[in-house]
Amino acid sequence: MYKDDLLFAHDIQVARTFFQRLRGLTGVRRLSAHAGMYFDHCNAVHTFFMKMPIDVLFLNRNNEVIKIVECVSPRKFCYCKGAVKTLELQGGAVRRMGIECSDHLQFVDPCVRTPIARELSFR
Repeated sequence: MYKDDLLFAHDIQVARTFFQRLRGLTGVRRLSAHAGMYFDHCNAVHTFFMKMPIDVLFLNRNNEVIKIVECVSPRKFCYCKGAVKTLELQGGAVRRMGIECSDHLQFVDPCVRTPIARELSFR
């Protein structure tokens, strides 16, 4: 996944089935700095039964970030009217990566990476 020409996440799991979407990151104790979970056709998430805080990005049809909810703790619910996609990342990742509302994210097949892309440095 890219923001502009910078690779910021390369281990994104896509929740495709009903059970993958229902489970999400429930039970995951730690998420790496480059990992996350993507939900298509989704404008709300919950963190019930989760073990860690997460950052939630809500996206529109054009993959533009329209809302960011940082460090959502377990047992919470967040929603974004107008969102059609959701990306969950490690808590604190949004700030560390410099992601802001109106940023455009690009999802690419890992085998088809742009040669000019550079990885962000994670502190």
